[in-house]
Order: sequence, then C-alpha cells, then structure tokens
Amino acid sequence: MRALFALLVLTALAYQGVASTGFVWDDIPLVVRNELTGDLGNWPRFFVMDLWAASPVGDLDSGYYRPLMLFSLAVDRAFYGLDPGGAHLHSLAWHLLAVVAIHRLGVRLLGARGGLVAATLFALHPLQSEAVVWIAGRNDLMATALGVFALDQVVGREGGRGVALRAFALTLLAGFSKESVGLLPAMLVAADLLMGGRSRLLRGFSTRHLPIWGAIGLVFGLRMAAGVAAAPPPTAAGWALVQSAFPWLIGEMGSLVLWPHPLVAGRALEWWASHMDPLTWLGGVVLLVASLGMLRSRTEPLTRVGWTWAALALAVVLVPLAAKGTVGERYLYFPMVGLSLAVGSALRGLSPRILLALAAPLALVWGLVIHQRLPDWESNLTLWKAAVQDAPDAYAHTSLGHAHREQDAPLKALEQFRLGVAVDPPDQRACRPLLGTALGLGRPDLAVQLGEWALKRGCGGVPEFGGHFGSALVHMEMWERAAEVVAGAPDDPSGRLDVVGGAMARRAGDDAAYLVHRAKWSDGGRFDEEVDQLLR
Repeated sequence: MRALFALLVLTALAYQGVASTGFVWDDIPLVVRNELTGDLGNWPRFFVMDLWAASPVGDLDSGYYRPLMLFSLAVDRAFYGLDPGGAHLHSLAWHLLAVVAIHRLGVRLLGARGGLVAATLFALHPLQSEAVVWIAGRNDLMATALGVFALDQVVGREGGRGVALRAFALTLLAGFSKESVGLLPAMLVAADLLMGGRSRLLRGFSTRHLPIWGAIGLVFGLRMAAGVAAAPPPTAAGWALVQSAFPWLIGEMGSLVLWPHPLVAGRALEWWASHMDPLTWLGGVVLLVASLGMLRSRTEPLTRVGWTWAALALAVVLVPLAAKGTVGERYLYFPMVGLSLAVGSALRGLSPRILLALAAPLALVWGLVIHQRLPDWESNLTLWKAAVQDAPDAYAHTSLGHAHREQDAPLKALEQFRLGVAVDPPDQRACRPLLGTALGLGRPDLAVQLGEWALKRGCGGVPEFGGHFGSALVHMEMWERAAEVVAGAPDDPSGRLDVVGGAMARRAGDDAAYLVHRAKWSDGGRFDEEVDQLLR
C-alpha cells in the first residue's frame, strides 16, 4: 500500500499544474455551453439523450451514449461552476482511480512487483496526458477505471453471487461512460483461454461472464430506447485512408511508447502517413518484434493476456480513425491497460534493484514531460500553436485559425486558414472560413483571389464555399463569374447561395427567380435584408 500511495503522490505531482489549464477544443460546446449540465437536477435526462444533444451542435447525431459522463460534468458545474480548475482536478481523480484499479488487478495476477510496474507505466507515461488534461476526454478515464475494476472481479477468480453483482454494477457504470467497454466480454474470454484453456472459460461462466454480457446488453438496450443512433459508419474512403496510414500508425504507437516525443491533439492521418521519420520506423520495428516475442511466450501467459488486451483495444480504435481521419493520444488510454500489464508481467522477474534503476529515471523524465506539456492546454490558442509547431499539418493550421478568430485576430486567422488549404493534403474545413474571414475584413477583392486559388485546391465541393465565393464576386460586380459559381456549387445549408442567386435575379429584374430563392428561407424578410446588404 505504501508503494501505491507513493505512486499516486508522484502522479499527482506530475499533473500539479493541471488546475491552471483551461477549457479547450470540445470543452467549449460540451462543457461550457451545455444547456443541461448546469443543473444537477437534470440528471434523469442524461439517460435518454445523445452526449451532444444539449450542446450548440445538438443537431449532430454523434452516436455517443454516455450519461455518466454528462452526470460528471453536471457535478463539476454544481461544485465549481465554470471554473476549469475544479473540473481538471476531477478528471485527475479519475486517472488516479484508474491507477488504483490497474495496481489492484496487477498485484493479484502478477504479484506486488509486477503490479507496481504495470501501475507505474500506466500512471506516468506521457501518452496518457491528453485524456487526463482534456476535460472532454474524461469519459476515457471513467470507462477505463470502472472497466478494470469490473475485470478485477472476474479475471482469475472463481465466480459467486457477490462477484456477479459487483461485476454487473461496475460494467454497467463503465458502459454509461464510453462504448469502448463493449470489449470487456472479449477481454475476459481471452484471459480465460490464455490462462487456463476452455475449462477455465466454462467454469463459473454464469457468475463471471454473464454479468459482464448482461450489463453491456442493458447499456445498448437503454441506448436504443433513448433513440441514440449508431455513429455514422466509416466510408470506404475512410478505411482506405487507414489502410494507407497503417504503417505510420503502427510505427507511431511504438515510438510514442518508447520515446514520448512532442504529442499533439488531432493528428491528420493523410498528412502523417506521408511524414514517417526514422523514430517512427524504429518504433514500428520494436513494436512488431515485441508483439511476436510476447505472443509466442509460453512461460508467461499473463504477458500474452496483456498483449492480447492491448491488441483488441487497438483494433477497435481503427473504427473512429476511419470515421474521422484523425488520431489523438486519448485513443490509446484504454489500450495502455493491456500494454502495462504485459510489461509488468515481462519484467516482474527482475530484482528490485534493477527495476528501481530502470523505473526511477524513466518516472522522472516522464513527469517532466507531462509537466512541460500542461501549458499547451491553457487555451485553444496555446493548444493549436503547439500543434502547428510540433506537427504542421493542414488540420492543425485550420484549428489555429479558428482559435485566432476567437481571439479577434482575423489577419492571423486568415493566414492559418490559407495554410490549411495550402498544405498537402489540404483541409477542406478551411475553405469556407478562408473566404468568410476575407469578407469580414471588408476585402471582397482578396476573397475573389483566394476563392479562385482555393477552387484549384479542391474547395469547390465544400458546402457553403460557393455561397461565400459568390458573395465576393457579387460585391466585385463580376456577375458572369458569379453565375458560373452558383451553377456549379453544391447545396449550401446556410442559404448563402440562395442570397447570391436572389441578388443576381434582382439585378436581372427576374422576379420569379427571386421568389424561388426567397421561398427557401423560412424568414422572407431576413432574406430581403441579406440581398439588400449584398447589393450595397
């Protein structure tokens, strides 16, 4: 217990600056501007809604059913209001609880030495810091802590009524935190087969396996009853992107574990797949060699259990990667459970003196890396400046552009949006704000110039781009070119393209065409005002 207490203190010291970080990225819509979490009395509604339903992007069907995560955010608001410091300390508490869970499971399966190694790796590796520091990523901490406590009830134990009840309750709570715990049944099956074969799998099945399956089934049943649809499945193009980036993914995961070099939020797979450096190649080779060695081990079945758990969790991560095209270190928080146990099992035979000689400098370096990264999370501006410095892909440039707009720095924002389109491969999210920012600066001439250039960079198929480009052309009285843009542009959900069409119809004296465009707006008076403003 003294060793665990010392580890928790060291972890808390490594993250001591977390209370000074702010709300960043998804924290703004999900935490700060959430309509329901401001009142803890709304908690029953959390169980009948999508995670994002009460946020400003509530029309988005994310497919995330995480009522316990919403409840935790409501607890933050009840105790700390909108003070990010309290919310960050709450997240850190969940990370420390996950460390306790890893240590408890590790000590029981691997002994005191192996359990402490596993818990130390999980607690202090800088790879974990994004999930700990990002409030919107707290669901990873919660699901992992509760899920590992659930596994501790059933892995390597004989069943019983108490075991069944505890495993069911913990799995249920973990399932209310994040969908990734749907892996728990497969992880338990893998552990039973690798540790004792089919006989262990069948022994106590009703009191060890069925509670896990039952809790997961209940979560998904409640999810369906709440009307939370499945997240949009990855497209064929998304899977093709993951396939092309797979060598980088393997290499990057290995290199991040070996040497936690600068970590950034939201890496774009397209960019990173073409920027493999020697460290990435080395990480991939080491990871593959270690995988083969551990999976072929016959003397340490628990090493194979941990490695199999990590592989299962990583395989599931491929789905959001294919759907979003970006990867964040938080995706590896749950896989680190298996990796930590595998390393703890592999090293538990070393003498305490050797382990201390290895662990002490690593823990010191990792703690310093974590501490050094914390200032990046003070605001969106600091986060994306660090991202651009460490990994200047188009995704990071676009995100930094939005951060500059939040700080009312349109010229700096415009430059970042331009880079977001200029970098290969371009980020189509930058197409619309690129022209919108130029128009906001009162520079329709610049917007026209940028629009023609952005078309050649693939922005022509982006919704709302045509409306902004057409607006700039109308401002410059380039009517023929505006007509070409309107004719070739996709549907514009903002209605801006109809305003451009209405302006051209009014200039041509075509009242019928004007009314067709006007009819697409629910507020005709507002449409008239927009057309008048465009024609000034």
